[in-house]
Amino acid sequence: MPKVKLPRQTLVKDVSDALREIDRIGKPKRSVGANGKVKKDTGKVHSKTQKRHDKSACMNFAKWVKVQHGVKRLNHVKEEHVRAYLDFKKAEGVTIKHLQNIETSLRHLQNGSRAFFKRFDRDIEVFAPKKRIVSSQGRETPQNRSYSSEEMLAIKQGVSQNVRNAVELMRGLGLRSSEALAVRKDHFQQDQNGNWRLVIGHGEGITKGGRPREIPVRVLFVPTLEKLLEGKKEKEQLVKLNDRTVRKGISTALKKAGIEQNRRGCHGFRHAYARERVHELIQNKGLNEKGHQMLKRCLMNYDLGRKSNYGIYSRADCHLYSEVKNVIDMVHSELGHGKGRMDLAAVYMKD
Repeated sequence: MPKVKLPRQTLVKDVSDALREIDRIGKPKRSVGANGKVKKDTGKVHSKTQKRHDKSACMNFAKWVKVQHGVKRLNHVKEEHVRAYLDFKKAEGVTIKHLQNIETSLRHLQNGSRAFFKRFDRDIEVFAPKKRIVSSQGRETPQNRSYSSEEMLAIKQGVSQNVRNAVELMRGLGLRSSEALAVRKDHFQQDQNGNWRLVIGHGEGITKGGRPREIPVRVLFVPTLEKLLEGKKEKEQLVKLNDRTVRKGISTALKKAGIEQNRRGCHGFRHAYARERVHELIQNKGLNEKGHQMLKRCLMNYDLGRKSNYGIYSRADCHLYSEVKNVIDMVHSELGHGKGRMDLAAVYMKD
């Protein structure tokens, strides 16, 4: 049977088509199959931010590889081209983190390219190998980006009431800015004991990747939440603003207060929530100081490139490690992260 004829188009169009193949914006990463098992949608892009980064990095690569190596179609790209491009960017003085982000985007491009050319019975050469080209050695250590109580007060005093409401939701529930602006009154449920929970069963258009989310509302946040819910209709959003307005308001408030932004923006509220929440759960479980020390030990192991349970052998320590690991995963769940993400724990939960 003859091969399906490839369309005549440019390298840039190939890249655009390949990235479209892996675009799963608004779709959940995980779904339950007919056999009841959870399936993960691997090799796809579910984040709008990642999609934007991929498009920028891959288009820049396409233009460079065409000029420097005469490559005209995506299925002609080779590993040597990727290595040369990463060396070129390194010579420009970009950071290790930025190089790794570029490589991540090119790995996504490879996934999309494979799917695109499969439609025409064509195979592609592996140009982004499984083992990463850019080493993580020398990468910037994760920094604490959370806002202090004093900074929170200054921000709330420097923004409008509507922006302040969005800030309250981000800080009180660990929501992303887009999520805080999308949640509605009907997403909050109260049980017979008066306890509130945020429950988003179908997250498409609300949460990142459309993932379900369930967050217990902490007692201290209940009065603020009930005030936000007051007078709202069932399907009404708690905050009616766009993301740009919220971000601009927060940025202006930080400048007025003389607070260094340091890439914190809206995410600083999630960081503050995560750090406070992980310590709160450790205390609630009665793990106390030993639990806090185990958390530090796990994150230190990760920083040193070891497994988080490195050097933990005794039965008591193993039990304590398991308890702390469950706390970490619980906070990850509330933030909308997957289980076992010590890389994200190092970013969100390290003092």
